Amino acid sequence: MSLRVKTKSCLKACIRSYSSAEKRSTPVLSFRAFLKALEKQNDLTVIDTEVDPYLEVAAIARRCYELPSKAPLMNNPKGKDGNGLFRLFGCPNGLRKNREERYGRMATTLGLEANATPQEIANFLAKVPDLSPNPPEKVDETDSPVKQNKLFGDDIDFSKMPVPKLHDFDGGKYIMTYGIHVATTPDGKWTNWSIARAMVCGKNKMVGVVVLPQHIAQIHKMWADIGKDMPWAVFFGGPPAANTVAGMPLPAFVSEGDYVGALSGESVKVVKCETNDQYVPADSEIVFEGTISATEKADEGPMGEYHGYMFPSESHKFPLMTVNAITYRDDPIMPFSVAGKAPDESNHSWGILASAELLRVLRDEHKLPIKMVWSPWEAHTCWMVVQVDNEGLRNLHTTPEEFCTTVGRIIFASQAGIVAPKVIIVGEDIDITNIEEVVWALSTRRTPGISEFVFNDIPNFPLNPFMSHGAVEKPNWGHKAVYNALFPFEFEKPQNWAVSNFHGAYPKEVQEKVLSNWKKYGFTD
Repeated sequence: MSLRVKTKSCLKACIRSYSSAEKRSTPVLSFRAFLKALEKQNDLTVIDTEVDPYLEVAAIARRCYELPSKAPLMNNPKGKDGNGLFRLFGCPNGLRKNREERYGRMATTLGLEANATPQEIANFLAKVPDLSPNPPEKVDETDSPVKQNKLFGDDIDFSKMPVPKLHDFDGGKYIMTYGIHVATTPDGKWTNWSIARAMVCGKNKMVGVVVLPQHIAQIHKMWADIGKDMPWAVFFGGPPAANTVAGMPLPAFVSEGDYVGALSGESVKVVKCETNDQYVPADSEIVFEGTISATEKADEGPMGEYHGYMFPSESHKFPLMTVNAITYRDDPIMPFSVAGKAPDESNHSWGILASAELLRVLRDEHKLPIKMVWSPWEAHTCWMVVQVDNEGLRNLHTTPEEFCTTVGRIIFASQAGIVAPKVIIVGEDIDITNIEEVVWALSTRRTPGISEFVFNDIPNFPLNPFMSHGAVEKPNWGHKAVYNALFPFEFEKPQNWAVSNFHGAYPKEVQEKVLSNWKKYGFTD
């Protein structure tokens, strides 16, 4: 049966406003306002036909990523109960087909124009860590849409909810792919908001990735060290900017909620949980609250991950999560992401966030002649491309080995550089947001055996498939590299070549003549 869809419809029944919260209804702070913005931008497809959460909803989302197509809002997933738990919204930060608005969804969540360029987004995000923190503001339950409905104890049953099965060989149903964990240290001084996957493993039980050096794992260890389960919450459909900030490589003991407020210019309104002392955004769609066990563990995985592979035999023991209460607004929406072969949020969104932080570290903190840093989504966060300022590079009076080693040490030692094992350094003539130009530079300017600088004395990221399933002795150690895609003379003198293409090989008047006569020649593109 074909899906019945609406792409230009009144979303009155789908995206309801909440009058007391209208003052904070912007796409940066309000999930519902974000959906309205997508509709206005012609980037939302509303599906009213019943869809099956067992693989079908995920397959719809994956096809939307890969075309790419509009973000799907699924109003009628099979199993959605009378209390409204829950509708499903896929591809929340997916790419757009229109190249001029390729990163329009992320730009909208940041308060930027939908046609913001990658450079504009990266430079905007690079400034966020230097903003003055703007802590969340506590509000009353009466001003909190997420308190409109409540479930406790035996009334919580994940088997009766349309929890999606994302990939055919996944070890379970992953309910947590685009929500945000909330955890606070025992002394109350640090509250961490973070994103990490979790799957259902019982009536009110979940198990998710909680492993060092994650910040949530650091806090979990603090609670375990004093012999207590960790009070915990997860919010779904909170401030859209929170999903960006929660994925930023901020340092430990920095509270992400403070920087959502700093980024948006307004404090996030938060409300206290029902069963513990965590605070969650008052406008959230859904909140789970409970504990993460200090001692009990369960099998998690396997799951199709962001590198585009899934190895079916893989599962690991991680701490058990118990959900003691669920609060949610009327007719709530559960956002979800389906990781896999690019593009999806787990590669291009994280790539942008890591790029912005490394741009800040290299350019602003270490004062190196760097114009831009970019992680091409096509490389699944395995590449970090660094664009140098050629004049600044020459003024350093350095050598390729010295410069590449310096850049590599800085990137690989940073939190943002943990997952990126390969750094490519190019000149300012290369548009590093264009994968074709990066491949051209890498293929034609890098000399094998001379332009490669390998780092075997530093940690690597074991989720990288070539580490976990490659010919290496330790899956978490060594085998990172910097590839110099600069000609040796670029360290001493300006570039001395012309590019042999339409824009480089012909005078401007010839280009203009060809363009103005293009349709007369008979071309339609």
